[in-house]
Amino acid sequence: YTQLFLTENQNLTIKDCTFIAGENTTQHLFIDNSENVTLSNNSFDGDIPTIVKGEHLKDYCTNIH
Repeated sequence: YTQLFLTENQNLTIKDCTFIAGENTTQHLFIDNSENVTLSNNSFDGDIPTIVKGEHLKDYCTNIH
């Protein structure tokens, strides 16, 4: 029920994406065990958690609108 599940990534950029929650979606993104992750200029639709960060996430930044 997660739209995008990411783990064990380095130097990852997610940019200019639109995430629209489906009927059974519980969260848009889950990111863990990754480093140097940048989210830029993404849109999220739906009353659910936008980004769930795991406890092993390093060097994370975001610019959400």
